[in-house]
Amino acid sequence: MTDPVGDSMNEALFQRAVAITLVHEGGDAIFMDPLGGLTKWGIAANENPQYTPDQIKALTQDDALNYYRTKWWAPFHWSELPPDVACKCFDIAVDIGSEPLIHCLQRACWAAGSHVKEDGVLGMLTITAANDANPTALLPALKSECAAHYRLVEQNKGGAAANMLNGWLNRAYS
Repeated sequence: MTDPVGDSMNEALFQRAVAITLVHEGGDAIFMDPLGGLTKWGIAANENPQYTPDQIKALTQDDALNYYRTKWWAPFHWSELPPDVACKCFDIAVDIGSEPLIHCLQRACWAAGSHVKEDGVLGMLTITAANDANPTALLPALKSECAAHYRLVEQNKGGAAANMLNGWLNRAYS
């Protein structure tokens, strides 16, 4: 049996999270991302071979919402996290991938006083740890861990990544 209130709360949280992500991903602008290639709504051709360049250019906002809902929201349990943490996790996972983001979340839980194994899996132990963590410490710790991840990527990749660091840090800390 479905829970209409829970479903509507989950959808409202998704809408809040995806709105943040769409801004960070450049909205409906079509551009050549140095790492992702042809991109619109944050959907990059290099990472989505199911789309031709013409299909990328033709993506609507509804297409983007469906893409993010099915690829990045539904497979994970972001809505079971504290709301601000859920939005940050979703936004950063879209950019760096779910496993690196979950490592950041698990380290942030430790920093916020809720110890959990750092395994890159968003299971019930991590969800519980996030919900049990000091609520005023978890989000700042998560932002700091995400920024550290971006700094490591910049150090390891250089080149185009070095030119993107300021944008990445703004995303991490916003």
